[in-house]
Amino acid sequence: MVRGRLIFAFILAVAMPVALLAQQYKFQVPENRCAVTVNPDASVTLNYAITFANEGQPIDIIDVGMPNENYDLGSVTADLDGAPMSDIRPSEYVKPGVEVHLGDKAIPAGQSGKLHLKASVSNMVFKDDKDPNYASIEFSPTWYGAEFTSGKTRLHCEFILPEGVKPEEPRWHAIQPTSSRFENNRVVYIWDMPNASPSGQYTFGASFPKSVMQRIAEVQKPPRVNPVAALFSGLIRTAGGCMPCLFFLLFPTAMIWGIYKNRQRRLQYLPATVGIEGTEVRRGLTVPEVAVLMQQPVDKVMALILFGMVRKGILKVTGRNPLKLEVVAGAKPQFSYEEEFAKAVADDGKVSESEAARVLTDLIKKVSDKMKGYSRAKSVAYYQEIMRKAWDQVGGEDYSQAFEWLILDKDFGRHATERYADRPMPVPVWWPILYSGHTGTIPGAGGGAGMPSGGGLPNITSAANGIVSGIEGFGHDLVNSVPGLASRVTTATNPVPVSSGGHYSGGGCACACACAGCACACAGGGR
Repeated sequence: MVRGRLIFAFILAVAMPVALLAQQYKFQVPENRCAVTVNPDASVTLNYAITFANEGQPIDIIDVGMPNENYDLGSVTADLDGAPMSDIRPSEYVKPGVEVHLGDKAIPAGQSGKLHLKASVSNMVFKDDKDPNYASIEFSPTWYGAEFTSGKTRLHCEFILPEGVKPEEPRWHAIQPTSSRFENNRVVYIWDMPNASPSGQYTFGASFPKSVMQRIAEVQKPPRVNPVAALFSGLIRTAGGCMPCLFFLLFPTAMIWGIYKNRQRRLQYLPATVGIEGTEVRRGLTVPEVAVLMQQPVDKVMALILFGMVRKGILKVTGRNPLKLEVVAGAKPQFSYEEEFAKAVADDGKVSESEAARVLTDLIKKVSDKMKGYSRAKSVAYYQEIMRKAWDQVGGEDYSQAFEWLILDKDFGRHATERYADRPMPVPVWWPILYSGHTGTIPGAGGGAGMPSGGGLPNITSAANGIVSGIEGFGHDLVNSVPGLASRVTTATNPVPVSSGGHYSGGGCACACACAGCACACAGGGR
């Protein structure tokens, strides 16, 4: 080739030409930004902003992969650093894809340029194969060959979902969004990866109610083939050098990893909208609300609600094994979640799993609303400092409320031991009241008569462990099944992602290997 081009990596290409080209064409992709606007007719509008830093011979043609063959070439527009590009053709190297001819705007060695490209692609939204009431989309931003790229890429991809989708309705697929927002009546999922590989394929996906769609694309069934011929063809291609197909070993690993992430996700009950980072600290949250913000286990959140209501005289613990509660007549709950909790206490003094889920779901959604426009990270740091200061109030006049902040501390036992060692640690007067209906040992209510706030803990290590076990015990006793409660709450507030199976609709080209997903025949993005 005479003209300098960013050559799209084909691992199956002849070794010598690839080696020669690799010496000539070298570049970095400092940033790859793509916005995917999902339209009701199952099409998407793609908006790319890709920065190239050239380290080789001048770049005069850039290829951009399209997610499928159904792109409208007439809709494709492009500019380089604001200068319009009029020569846009189907790519000779990326199938499917387009090539943008830069003409006299070619990027010289040692200089950078930013390509903006807009395109319309149809048949991108399919029926979700896990939920008949949902639609599904998956997309991979264009990527480039490892032989021709170096450095890291800031990969930023946004899904702008159709109007009518409510913030709590979408479900992300394999990769969780970094953040999300609700703008112009549309949910926006955002993936921001500052250290991505310019030659890596990253597939993002989302599902949402199909009721907002005018149409759904039909999955094209592959033509029938002779299985024996297909087998031999696959063996021949594999023997011909498709070693990367050994990546099929990754599938069992990915499946195991998915199971692990799904189990871990039971605790991720906050919706993705809380990941939206503002600049300010959200002050004024209560201890249970902060527990939600920190995504503490649901049994601990329930226990903190209970402790606060006992401290205020709204609830009484009338029995343990099983736990029985009583709403104090005439007491007025201060917060909505306290009011809902009081309503959840049945005549027999118990709280059912369904009622506990209702209370928690309402609390989580209110915390989500309160955090809109605020920084979650800064807010968590702010409340962690309050927890630290609460340790300085131990034994003081206002220790009763401060003790709830200590319970919130996940390292309560370690911090108690570090601060008090062999000295007795006071407990607030309401802690033993929790056990008024129980005849057994009261965790953390050892001797120490005369200590402020109602008692002391003579052996700090065992006492701290007693308090921790007491917290866990109350949380578990509140509901019949804490794992079931966690799953029920997560389903309502941050639905489990639904995989779209074979409904893949992203990337830069189709892989020609015998195994799905291998990188032997394409690496996806341009020359």
